[in-house]
Amino acid sequence: MVIPLFKMYPSLYNLVRKKNVMVAEVLEKVPLNVFFRRAIVGDNLAAWYNLVSKVMSTQLTEQNDVFVWKANKKEIFTVNSMYRALIFNGVIPRKSFLWGLEFH
Repeated sequence: MVIPLFKMYPSLYNLVRKKNVMVAEVLEKVPLNVFFRRAIVGDNLAAWYNLVSKVMSTQLTEQNDVFVWKANKKEIFTVNSMYRALIFNGVIPRKSFLWGLEFH
């Protein structure tokens, strides 16, 4: 599961001046193109170093994004694979009759 950075680092997100900025825009300048409303210290500074280490190890390309469905081996979305993922992750009870299918 991919977690957005603003959810991983909510305290930093609350302090940053520009909230809707792309990673590529941040990385285009050194020092990084990020400005906070006040100095970051303590836990926020540690979180910032952690975030920077994750972002700096990311390789950006000009290619279009590709969506990958990890719920089946072919990595292509199907209703069946979604249904199985919901059942096997406990979202839907195994004896449920959703779409007329039943898994035991």
